[in-house]
Amino acid sequence: MSGRLLALVESKLVGADLAIEFERLGWEVEILRHDAIGIESFREFVRVRKPRFLLSINHSPELAWLATGCSLPYVSWTVDPLSLDRMRVLDGTDPALVRVFLHRSSQVAIFRAMGFPFVEWLPLAAPRRRFEQAPPPSAERTAPSFVGSSLRDEIALFEQALARWGIGGGDAEALRDAFDSFAAIGLDDAVFAGLPPGGQNLPARLIELSGEPAPVVAEAANARIAASFRRMRVRELASRGVAVHGDDGWTEIVGSAWKGALPDGVPLTRTYATSLASVDVPRLHQRDIATLRAFDVAASGGCLVAEPSEDLVRLFEPGMEFLAYRDGRELESVLERLALDPDLSIRIGRKALERAKAQHALEARVARIVSAIQ
Repeated sequence: MSGRLLALVESKLVGADLAIEFERLGWEVEILRHDAIGIESFREFVRVRKPRFLLSINHSPELAWLATGCSLPYVSWTVDPLSLDRMRVLDGTDPALVRVFLHRSSQVAIFRAMGFPFVEWLPLAAPRRRFEQAPPPSAERTAPSFVGSSLRDEIALFEQALARWGIGGGDAEALRDAFDSFAAIGLDDAVFAGLPPGGQNLPARLIELSGEPAPVVAEAANARIAASFRRMRVRELASRGVAVHGDDGWTEIVGSAWKGALPDGVPLTRTYATSLASVDVPRLHQRDIATLRAFDVAASGGCLVAEPSEDLVRLFEPGMEFLAYRDGRELESVLERLALDPDLSIRIGRKALERAKAQHALEARVARIVSAIQ
């Protein structure tokens, strides 16, 4: 292969920013739509355009297999929760042609056990535009804020599973209540991360009724638990005067505390930069990661308030570059502390911005991907 062309599978979350950074390094980027990738059309694309590699956000066993058929290196950078059907290797895939990057360090061992020789932890990062859009530090701080999804997709995933299992009426309501009680445990137990992904603690009767493997049932249950946990926590935040931004699913949960969606541009950056605190509420079954919000808030010069996850404390210093909470009482205490000392918010934001510029810009992650191919 020759030239510096890469094929990038379309991604709404980080695709545009990735393309910009690759182009800054002198690469030509061809964006491929998901619905336009077929076996024959892809082979013809590779034959004619001769890309150096195929890159997708979130690992896809189908794309790994397709690239292998063209003797083309495949790179995946997983930045979202992975469903079980993505964590496998299709017959005919050459693992030596695959480069796996994961935003979640705990999954590195899993992918290595699948037989991939190249697997690395690659945390998320802030795009260049976030740094450029950030306003100068100001002594004026608005109310603390939360920005994020109400996780309606996770609720829908669980409801679809109930339909597949043929469980409805009172039995379905009992299951919802049971899994919501698990979510409530997580509010004051920072170690609890939902049900084991293997489904070990699920009732045998539920496994029998579902007719599906225990890990599949656990995946659906954890989707419900994660959504309920976030909704419970954000409802608490709203009751303490925190402004809630995101999809309109929040209206039925926090009422007038919902302030609408924020476009991923200047409005979002400015909210991160000027809020007294930007509170992060993770998915319960991913409490070990550093979320994209952590990097975006830091690049905006904002003050992040987050659980001290395993990955986050490897990247930002608690107490200096973000403020940590482990349960509802600590969260309330942190918000009260910031209300009494708004300058603390500014000091945290400045330190976090320094760290983000030095170590957590997207261009550095792109350079790592390029070096893995070259």
